[in-house]
Amino acid sequence: MKFDFSQENFYDNHTHVLDMDKPEVSVDWFIKSYNHGPMTSRDETGAKFPSEKHLGTIRELPMLLMLTHFMAERFGCEETIEAVVEARNHEIGGTEEGIRKYMQALYDEEHIVSSTLESELPMGDPLTLCIPNHVNRLFRFEDVYFSLLKSEVSFASLMEKLKKSIVDAKAAGFVGIKGHIAEKCGMDAYLVTPEEAEHCFHDARAGDREAFRAVYYCMFDQILYLTGELGMSFHIHTGSTGMRGTPGVHKHDPALLAPFLLDGRHENADIVMLHGGFPYTRQAALMAYNFPNIYIDFSQTLPWQGMGFAAMLKEVIGQAPHNRIMLGSGQHGAFEAAWAASKASKTALARIMEELVDDGLISEERAVRSARQILSENARRLYGEIE
Repeated sequence: MKFDFSQENFYDNHTHVLDMDKPEVSVDWFIKSYNHGPMTSRDETGAKFPSEKHLGTIRELPMLLMLTHFMAERFGCEETIEAVVEARNHEIGGTEEGIRKYMQALYDEEHIVSSTLESELPMGDPLTLCIPNHVNRLFRFEDVYFSLLKSEVSFASLMEKLKKSIVDAKAAGFVGIKGHIAEKCGMDAYLVTPEEAEHCFHDARAGDREAFRAVYYCMFDQILYLTGELGMSFHIHTGSTGMRGTPGVHKHDPALLAPFLLDGRHENADIVMLHGGFPYTRQAALMAYNFPNIYIDFSQTLPWQGMGFAAMLKEVIGQAPHNRIMLGSGQHGAFEAAWAASKASKTALARIMEELVDDGLISEERAVRSARQILSENARRLYGEIE
């Protein structure tokens, strides 16, 4: 059985603000845009960037090999980074208007209907209008939390102001919030009462690591409950999107959160485990299998893991509920990642569904239904775009 999902809608479940001020780019800049590893060199201003040796390695990443192939096919040029960057610059024509036309063409070609944007910028800021389709916004509540941790004299006052900021964000139109529990404290959260958090609040402010974790986990518990009441999804960074600043990926395993969720207190809160938990993708799928309020999202894993993505997606489709799997790009800066993510996911889904049908595991109708759910419908339903 052969499937073709190329004309199906695609939802980019996680993206960032793009570089609209770079209508012409160098080959090195383009390569750097897809780097998530350590940056060990510094320029004259002290800013970090990948070393020359690292740039040579990034050139050979499966993600860039795949993207170069896609772009060479689109432009009808030689399959080299130099050729596709030259063709890209030529089509854009050196203007911001050229960028917008180019991006619109990419999104139209791949039927990218909506995106979820994470940014610290307020609702309506011109820089957040870079995406050429419907955009849902995530509120970065930790920006508020860490600011309040420095200024407030009690845990109670911190929580009062933090909760108000999230309620206000909901009123402003934000559909969800985003946090980094894994990087800040580890996914192995435990229950901390407000009284316990108040007791160690000043030690947390002073930098005591265990006190800091206790206060964060108590805050996390209360905010997770609040999002369930408000109908806002809680997006959690899981796994590793690189080792630039957080090499301790052993604390990023999504399954570490299971004991904290076992009592069902937070079942009303929709939790989106971003980035597929990579390299703990199997554990992320296991979490979605066990908890009815957990979604597994493949942003950044798709397309950054390049040619390995299809194998990861197949395993998750074999374990996780098909109405809890979502896709995305995690793109930032350069703006071909969503386009490439859509192409790669549609190709991967066609092959996966063909195998499932040929093996007699599901029907053709069910395969098409599942593919459409994963490509766009699950995300659009979560954010209220469709019933």
